[in-house]
Amino acid sequence: MTTEKVVRLSDVDLRLAEEFIEDLTFDLFACYQCGTCTGSCPVARFGGEEFSPRNIIRLIMMGDRDAVLHNSLIWLCTSCYVCEERCPQDVKPPEIIVKLRNIASKEDILPDAWPDIAANILTFGLMNEVGEYENKIRQTRFKLPELPTPDSDTIKKLAEKIKFDVLVHFKEKSGEKE
Repeated sequence: MTTEKVVRLSDVDLRLAEEFIEDLTFDLFACYQCGTCTGSCPVARFGGEEFSPRNIIRLIMMGDRDAVLHNSLIWLCTSCYVCEERCPQDVKPPEIIVKLRNIASKEDILPDAWPDIAANILTFGLMNEVGEYENKIRQTRFKLPELPTPDSDTIKKLAEKIKFDVLVHFKEKSGEKE
């Protein structure tokens, strides 16, 4: 048996929805919860009921800021845009997810692994370091060309410009070049 949460209209906090209304180029409240986005989502297909773009939109509409921003599932979206392409109301779930991630980041609500991922991006220019061994496997096993080494100095400069390094609390390890 499932327990449903009763929400009184007087309890609904629309401040989160208002943040979206100000910034987005579409009507968030046009979503009538048809579920096309969730039915189209590859993450929902493998993530089960827990991940649902429709539920995330519903939580925003209901003003449940904590449930939305502390929902680790907002970090699983792959930004494939299938949900947006199929939405009959032209609601754009990927834009919503990006906005939620930005709000969560500013409030220092990040998945445990995110600081390490961000540090790798700022150090190596990629989420994971690609070294000689990885390139050898790419070439011998998969017949793929060697990956170029990203310009991590340029990436660091860009990150500083947009304050990404501050957002993820990045501190270079001693001994690394600056």
